[in-house]
Amino acid sequence: MPLFFAVAAKIGGLTPQQFFTNPTKIANGLRQLQGPLQCDALCCYADQTLIAEAVGARIGWEAGLPQVIAPPDEIAPDEIENRGRVPIMLEVLRRLRAVLRERAALAVALPGLLTTAEYISAPTVAPDGPELSDYLALAGGATLQAARLACEAGADLVLLIENELPGAEDAAHSQWSAQIETLCKVARFYEALPVVMESPITKLRSPVTRKQGVQSLGAMPCLTTEALRGLAEMNALPDSPYGLALPAAPGEFRQLMNANCALVTTAGDLPHEMDPKDLRATVANLRQAI
Repeated sequence: MPLFFAVAAKIGGLTPQQFFTNPTKIANGLRQLQGPLQCDALCCYADQTLIAEAVGARIGWEAGLPQVIAPPDEIAPDEIENRGRVPIMLEVLRRLRAVLRERAALAVALPGLLTTAEYISAPTVAPDGPELSDYLALAGGATLQAARLACEAGADLVLLIENELPGAEDAAHSQWSAQIETLCKVARFYEALPVVMESPITKLRSPVTRKQGVQSLGAMPCLTTEALRGLAEMNALPDSPYGLALPAAPGEFRQLMNANCALVTTAGDLPHEMDPKDLRATVANLRQAI
């Protein structure tokens, strides 16, 4: 399942803003790419600013892809079903489910909780101002809503992409873990697969600890080649289902796989500026791993 959401905008001759905000163009563009690429799963929306915008952050498009340019004015839980581009994501899921039926699994790639918390946090000197736990609570509640709504709209897979996974020594670890565990239970109630991916920029702590931590919460870990290489060196490749997140030009990766590799995807959404012929090459590289 390559993440080619932004690339679909370029192939369609659209700017990211034109594409990301139009469910008709998204559904048509992804469906047209699904035909020749024949991917087993199709990512219907992938944007790391989606949840931040839904809870009130201001988004700018001047740089091409959406960027958070101002945090929310207040940190207060709210319903997000009709806010930001969440309705667009849900409409794309419904349309593609109706068209593709069971010919392809449908996925959404949502920002991780800490990633959103970082986007919506604002420095404050007030002693009674919001703390990380407040931002994480808002991010977790909104992401849980988005995941539930996506599952109700037809998503088979909910992929959370974190810039950095918390270690056991981090202050946010217990809160993050509890929120992820709840999200996983909700996704599995709808018979969808929850997956947690580490971003390519994630600092390598202990890949064994991260893998086991994510699995214990009910999610399938999706690891980068760097993390899996560390596991392979320790003769500790996963003995339960896991995902492999490959760079656009993966090189040699077969030694990082075993029979438990259940998902092969890209390490994040492929860049908007990617040439269409490079997209075909990337999909071919992923297919070699199947």
